Formats: sequence, structure tokens, C-alpha cells
Amino acid sequence: MDARSASGAGRPDERFAPPQVPQLPGEQPEGSEVLVSVIGTVNLTRGSGRIRYAIPLAIGRPSGLEPQSPVTLRAKRGDGETLHEFPVLVKLFSELSREADREGLVDAVIPTSAQTRLLELLVGGKLADTMKVGGPPPTVRGVQRVAAEGKDLVVSLALDRELPEGHSFSVQVSTDRGATWHTVGVGLREPIVPLDRAQFKDGEELQVRVLATNGLSNAIVTSEPFRV
Repeated sequence: MDARSASGAGRPDERFAPPQVPQLPGEQPEGSEVLVSVIGTVNLTRGSGRIRYAIPLAIGRPSGLEPQSPVTLRAKRGDGETLHEFPVLVKLFSELSREADREGLVDAVIPTSAQTRLLELLVGGKLADTMKVGGPPPTVRGVQRVAAEGKDLVVSLALDRELPEGHSFSVQVSTDRGATWHTVGVGLREPIVPLDRAQFKDGEELQVRVLATNGLSNAIVTSEPFRV
């Protein structure tokens, strides 16, 4: 997969599926620490970049940090006070030509405070992008299978409101009644999610789990089982 494909849905992928994901409704206690996975893209030549999404992790450790990097992730409180700064590694895209801009992927896990309300991406010391986080995570009122077209199964999500900036959701599937879960989409914002039915056997029972996130905590809902 091209490193520039930061989110999407399709083939099950176990890299983002911890054995258990705790249900964390609402806000985290202000004094607590949150481990957050931040995905972004940067152009080192032009000094630009974008934070694609941020999701909290139930387990893991900080990663993707590089003390000498020209790219920094900064966490701020709602009043603008800086809480943390993390120089982060940039993974340059492998297919770049000699004449192309130096573009790459930021894929970092940072420990930050539950008081964080703004994530900033700095390239060469200059602000390139911001993302709001925190606030009540969006509520998923239901998960429903809709008519399939072609090779895809299509799942529809009923959300209580439009997703605010910085909010997104991830989708996981299980074929063993919830014993294990495989992630098929992260950083999603559209309530229609196609699943490649070729990854499942005819007649196989499937469940879908949705983790709606504000970047710091999750609200989780699981569908009733249905057959492929």
C-alpha cells in the first residue's frame, strides 16, 4: 500500500486492532495521560503539512519520535498554553524522483494530557496545520448493513450529529462473535463504509464495531451479527 493512503476501508488489517479496546464514554479525567496515534503528511521542501487524524490507543508505547527532526507535533490546552512538544520522524515516500519535493508520512504515537485541545504540526519551525481534539466524542446510534453493490458489502452508520473538526471513527470486523477484531478503516469521516466481501466466506457471520473518537477518547458501538 502506498504510504500516502492514510485512511480507508477494505481488507482487514490487524496492525491497528489491539486484543481489547476499553469503552471510554465522554471525557478523560483532566489529570490523566493519553497515548495518541497521530498520522500526517508533510512536504519538507515547501514547509507544509497536514494532520490526517488522531486516535487514542488503549495499549502501546511512544514511537516515531526523532530528536533531530525538522517536524514537530505540539499539544496545547484550550487556553493556548503549550503542554508538550515532540520532534517526530518523517518517512519519505519511496517513489520520489530526484526533482520531486521531499514528501513523507508522519506516523507517531505521543503521550499527552487529557487537557489537550489542540494539536499543531510544525515544519521547519513554522506552523503548518492544526487540529482540534477533545469535547464529547460523537455518538454512533446504530450500525446497519445496506444493500451490497458489486464486490462490496456496505455498512451505514447512524451518527447523532455531523463530525466536528478533529473527530473521526474507526471500523473493525469480527467473524468469531467478538473474540477477535480486525481493523478495516481508520480516520474515517463518512458514515458509509464499504467492505470487500471477498475477504469473507459466503454465509460467514459478521459483526461490525465502530469506535468514534474525539482524538483523546472513544465511544464504541457494535452491530448485531449478520451473514455475508
